[in-house]
Amino acid sequence: MAEEVKSDHAATDIPGGTVGGGCHCGASAYEVTLPTSSAGFCHCKFCRSTTGAAFYVCFTAPSNQIKWTKTEQLGVFAQNPQIDRLFCKNCGTSLGANVKPYNLTSINYTTIKSGELDRKPSSHMNLESKADFYMLPDDGLPRKETW
Repeated sequence: MAEEVKSDHAATDIPGGTVGGGCHCGASAYEVTLPTSSAGFCHCKFCRSTTGAAFYVCFTAPSNQIKWTKTEQLGVFAQNPQIDRLFCKNCGTSLGANVKPYNLTSINYTTIKSGELDRKPSSHMNLESKADFYMLPDDGLPRKETW
């Protein structure tokens, strides 16, 4: 049985609330039932390479709280046995990742199109592989070497 992951940040519990989103072209879409588990800035080399950015802004939720509403163009890349990266095969938008050992799905924060998320990013994580060229802002958020 997978280990339960608890967030170290309080969320606004919005019973039955949802957030919807998807890719740039609209061919891949999701709906997330709140509450989420966490939100943050991931600086790992894998998130950086799949998003093409200096860091990945994401939120996580238990995988059973995420419903993929448009899947015909939803692509899955098996990064390793624990993580499947999700993207639109039509426009290439990086949508997130299934983190199988924890039964969590990470969603690209920037793909939200409707509703209001119950939290804002609250930490910088995976700084052990942060891009050398990127200078972290003095934003007061906790900084973690790993996830």
